[in-house]
Amino acid sequence: MNADLVLDYGRSRGELAAFGQYVSNQGPLIRQNKLGGNEINGLQVRGGTLSTDSVWDDTDIVHVMVDDQIYVPDLHTFGGLRLESKPNESLVVKLSGDAGFVSTGRPLDIDDRVGGMLHVVGTPGFPVIFTSLADDSAGAGFDPQGLPQMDTNGNGASVGSAGDWNGLLIDQYSHDRNVDIITELESPQAVAPGPNATAGSAQTLGTLATSEKTGDESLRLGFAVEGVINSPNDLDVYQFFAKGGTEVWIDIDRTSHALDTVVELIDVNGNILAQSDDSFTETSGATNLFVDINTYPMTNRVNVLQKSDYYQRNLVSGTPKDHFSTNVRDAGMRVVLHGSSTTTNKYFVRVRSSNIDRTAGGNPADLQDLAKVNDGLTSGSYQLNIRLRETDEFPGSTIRFADVRYADTGIEVRGMPLHSPLGGEATEISGNNDSPGAGQDLGNLLSADRATLGVAGQSSGSGDIDFYQFDVLFDSIQQGPNGPPVSTVFDIDYADGFGRPDLILSVFDGNGRLVLMGNDSNIADDQGGPNLGTDSKDLSRGSGGLLDPYIGSALLPTGSYSVAVSTAAQIPAQAQQYQLHNPANTSVRLEPVTSVERLAEDRIGSSGGSGVFGADALPLLFDAPGSTTSPANALDWHLGDVALYITSGSTLTVLDPFTGAIVGTFTNSNTGTRAHSDLAMRQDGKLFSFSTPVGVTRNDGNSGNFLQFDLGTGNATSIGDDGIATFQDDTNAANLPNDIAANVGYQFEALAFRPDGSDNRLFAIGNRFGNSNNVGYTRNVLYRFNQNT
Repeated sequence: MNADLVLDYGRSRGELAAFGQYVSNQGPLIRQNKLGGNEINGLQVRGGTLSTDSVWDDTDIVHVMVDDQIYVPDLHTFGGLRLESKPNESLVVKLSGDAGFVSTGRPLDIDDRVGGMLHVVGTPGFPVIFTSLADDSAGAGFDPQGLPQMDTNGNGASVGSAGDWNGLLIDQYSHDRNVDIITELESPQAVAPGPNATAGSAQTLGTLATSEKTGDESLRLGFAVEGVINSPNDLDVYQFFAKGGTEVWIDIDRTSHALDTVVELIDVNGNILAQSDDSFTETSGATNLFVDINTYPMTNRVNVLQKSDYYQRNLVSGTPKDHFSTNVRDAGMRVVLHGSSTTTNKYFVRVRSSNIDRTAGGNPADLQDLAKVNDGLTSGSYQLNIRLRETDEFPGSTIRFADVRYADTGIEVRGMPLHSPLGGEATEISGNNDSPGAGQDLGNLLSADRATLGVAGQSSGSGDIDFYQFDVLFDSIQQGPNGPPVSTVFDIDYADGFGRPDLILSVFDGNGRLVLMGNDSNIADDQGGPNLGTDSKDLSRGSGGLLDPYIGSALLPTGSYSVAVSTAAQIPAQAQQYQLHNPANTSVRLEPVTSVERLAEDRIGSSGGSGVFGADALPLLFDAPGSTTSPANALDWHLGDVALYITSGSTLTVLDPFTGAIVGTFTNSNTGTRAHSDLAMRQDGKLFSFSTPVGVTRNDGNSGNFLQFDLGTGNATSIGDDGIATFQDDTNAANLPNDIAANVGYQFEALAFRPDGSDNRLFAIGNRFGNSNNVGYTRNVLYRFNQNT
């Protein structure tokens, strides 16, 4: 039960002629059979998991399922199950026991994953009927006597009961793309050119959104139309609504190989505004699109399908490639719709068979001859894709015009829609998640849908820190012991500029080590457009200011991680050296993530760099010490590059020694009570002096206090006293010389540290107080001190 186009090619016995009316059949062609007297008078379908796409469109036989479910998993090139009625016939499916249909999916690290697709597409007045096997009120086909075959289970008259079969389940990870699946309402047996041949009788598709982020339950992101040119002179016209200026891809795919299509944008009178014959040759430049210059006077309004090499890659030969098309004669074009961009306008698309054979020298001008639009040469089935993006669309799971009877649960939908641009994967828990051990578990990033984890959280104050735990582990992929690193992006949105706090993102590995950090990221593409303020209507953005943190892309080794969301008032301890004077760790350094292309990678104390960009980054930005060459960007030191500290009384002043300009003046707690003379700076950049009291009698205890200055504030801290005791001769003693305590103290006028930094290598020259006779050995006395005490 696949989706291959299967026509009747005739028989080798009996009536030899083919039944040509079945031009749109997909999968097995089962028609005009008569059943009776069987245990099951219908087509029994076994359950299982689909591995390709499948279409059930044989409406003159009942499809039967007994105790089996059909699972529709993720799409892999082909996939999905479509059960469709004809414009004038219902598809009938009878089930019993555990039978049912399940569309599902598996969340993996696939950013464009397409989940299982279940399409139930009935038509007005002819729904797809799901009912009990025992229900004889519905049936399909005829018995050998030519009567309608209603007794599918062959037990005579019976009725169904509630719960006779399982139901239809659209599971959480099935496909939910807002693209509508539509079948042509013109009967394949209709006389050409058919009831939808003109704009006045066009089949309505719906209304297109202006972009992928503006779709809703009424505005579609595209339409996938399953149609058929049942005769070479058949014309199919469809109408849709959109705003002018919307860029739309109009693409024909999955055609019968014999069908040579033309797709046109026409006006209400059938005049051709834009036309594509063969998208393959038009993309390669061998042929040209047709454009009505009165409707599209500007260039680049009607274009070939291919807009980006990324989405529509070329073949190895260099020729363009149209995905999901094996017919080089399929038509397609990209159009920026004409009309007002402030109103919703009506547009008409016509699909027909080409009326020229280019291989036989047909005249391309005949394609625009309105008198010849009915002169098509081929027929067959097609899929018309009208969409807002370049990549081919797959319609989301849909149940429309269905008659569901006697099921346990008729239609069950779990967790859908899954891919709303406004929804995320998790919400912050109401409990405590303020520490790494209590972090909220988000699961495995690579087992999340489309490898994305979105969390809605709230910061309750400047001290609030929210921790979230997640894993980076590959699923269902053969890999080495550790697995390859994973490109990851961390992004905070809707905080700065929306009256919310300035936040910091901090990422820790499984051992609690800080590995990534982001704040004040100022990502231009994440902020509002020019002159648009916060631009909150553009959902591809998310930041109203410069401060929202962004990290990425960064390569994370497989393992477990936690990420902390905090205000700027809470800084990880390992990164405090960039904010605090006395950090917990002064040895941590930050560098850009590996995705940032560096001009140079010249590291202090090491060489080699990250190696991410190979030889593109300069390995040596500045010459090493002792280099014999002088780099062009090096500036010689001059006197103004250093600070000159001077003292006057108890005031510390900083000067530019080159100009003499005052840089700053500091007073401290000693102002007015203590004075200091000479200053000396130790090899570690700390400034010291000895002080003496002001306005009081000096003595050994209050003179010679060893001070250290804070170079940021000018505050002086006493380290200790000089330990010098002064004495003098006792002139009253009977036997000279005898000494008694003088207790007058010393004032040191000059200080110097020995350059090698050894202990006991602080030298000071001072004068003793109280020397009225100017005796030489009490002035300019040289002392050696311990430089630390």
